[in-house]
Amino acid sequence: MRKIIKYISINTVFFIICYNIFLNRISILKLYRESWRVISNEKVLTKEQTYHFEKSLKEVFQTDDKWINSFGLIQKVLLKRDLLDVVSDKNGRLYFKDSPAYAAVDNVSDNIETLYQYTKGLDIPFLFVQCPYKSYADVEDLQGYGIDKTKENEALLVEKLNERGVPVCDLRVYFTDEAYYKTDHHWTCEAAFQANSIVMKYLYEKFEVSFKEYDMEKFQDIDQYKLIDYESSFLGSVGIRVGEHYSKKENFSIIMPAFSTDFNYEHLINGKRTGYFSGDFYECFIDEKRLLDKNYKNKYMVFLRGGYVENIIKNNESNNELKALFISHSYGRPMSQYMSLYFKEIRYLDPSPGRYNSSYIEYIQSYEPDVVVLMYNGEISL
Repeated sequence: MRKIIKYISINTVFFIICYNIFLNRISILKLYRESWRVISNEKVLTKEQTYHFEKSLKEVFQTDDKWINSFGLIQKVLLKRDLLDVVSDKNGRLYFKDSPAYAAVDNVSDNIETLYQYTKGLDIPFLFVQCPYKSYADVEDLQGYGIDKTKENEALLVEKLNERGVPVCDLRVYFTDEAYYKTDHHWTCEAAFQANSIVMKYLYEKFEVSFKEYDMEKFQDIDQYKLIDYESSFLGSVGIRVGEHYSKKENFSIIMPAFSTDFNYEHLINGKRTGYFSGDFYECFIDEKRLLDKNYKNKYMVFLRGGYVENIIKNNESNNELKALFISHSYGRPMSQYMSLYFKEIRYLDPSPGRYNSSYIEYIQSYEPDVVVLMYNGEISL
């Protein structure tokens, strides 16, 4: 029986390969050599042989959607859940196999406390937001597939910051796996909206940030918004690694204000403007070209027009003169759109490597914000 299963599986795999070779006119000899290089005449392939076989296939396929889809289809046929750097749970939810590579928790907590003490000295309210990163650490059917210490590190960081007296808004208790896209490592637009509402309420109640009461009621009321849904249009950062045959495209939604809005938005890289937009919420923040392009898969880039370094947003209909500095990884991209409703101006900086990595203390000195919100579990440049 084992021989029969092996025979059927291998022949199915190579039928798919040969079919795509015919379509793409790629050398069958190269694929034959790469794919069969690690396969011996043994009855059962070893774990190492299987890994190298899959790696060889992916290296050949990874530059073309057709080949990525073929790779994913092969894994689907073989009922694989572990696809090199991606794992899939029983419900088809995809995860990156490795945890985010942040610095040691002690170093991060030192870094955050230093920034907090600096803002405290300037009498600027400071809030650390513990954003729950998408993780399979507690997914029962994925135990043993890899080492995911995301949740462990998040809990330890919150504990250390509480010990040091740093104000923390812990979002972990509010979100489940449903808060994230199935095929992407980010949270959904709905989750980002909810997270922002929680953080703004915290600032209003704990720090007495002077938002107008009627603004708080209006901006937090989901009935004041409309949900625009784009069906089967999104294949996220994890999904594109395994293709559409392994994981189907999912729905993509945007929460749009139903009330009047007017913004100016500019994106800068190394201090130089790379984009400027003005108009209402949709006109200013939503990248319509990417949104409506059926061939563009990673719709998360639609939010804030893909802004990822230094983002300056001015709210021309604000009822206050408040300025906020929001420091966050890419989870902050959709969240910053909703945060901008509450302030006269916000600046959203992404401290991830290769993005905004200049001194944040110098930025605060220059910008003089009324509040600083940090949502990042790594070290930032001080």
